[in-house]
Amino acid sequence: MMNYPLDLRFKIATIGTRVSVTDAGGRLVAYVRKKKFRLKEDIGVYADDDQRKLLFRIKADRMMDFGASYSVALSDGTPIGAVRQEGMRSLWKSTYVLTNASGSGIGSIHEENPWVKVLDGLMEAIPFGDALGGLFFNPAYIVDLRGTPRCAWRSSAPSSRAASGSKSSKTSPKRRRT
Repeated sequence: MMNYPLDLRFKIATIGTRVSVTDAGGRLVAYVRKKKFRLKEDIGVYADDDQRKLLFRIKADRMMDFGASYSVALSDGTPIGAVRQEGMRSLWKSTYVLTNASGSGIGSIHEENPWVKVLDGLMEAIPFGDALGGLFFNPAYIVDLRGTPRCAWRSSAPSSRAASGSKSSKTSPKRRRT
């Protein structure tokens, strides 16, 4: 059982994105690696940081990120769902639709503050700005499942970890108000 909040540590001083996900007890929950220089994104989610046990594979359906759909499959290739970016709607505020293996919509992920996306996008236009933008612009996302907010993901403010080449984020279940 996972103990929330989860801590996501992004290694920013590497070629390709690498994220270590640990729970509140410090136990490694997942290790995510996205390789750079791929025409289509291909992301592996592993049980260990040695990348020996693949849990999930996430693959983009196209080269361009705009309106892309990312299929999610188990390590044996069995599809479990997809995440699709809402093209035009995501120009202002990042919005993704979550579907199950049969393609039925089950939820969404959306950005809480669209201005963070705008400023981060401007930083990405500058050479090496994508690495620097991640240190200053910390997006927050809300995950809704079947119309009910279930989870919030917030990047923490830059700290001394930034100097060591990593960035941290927290995610925790959203509590229902009664």
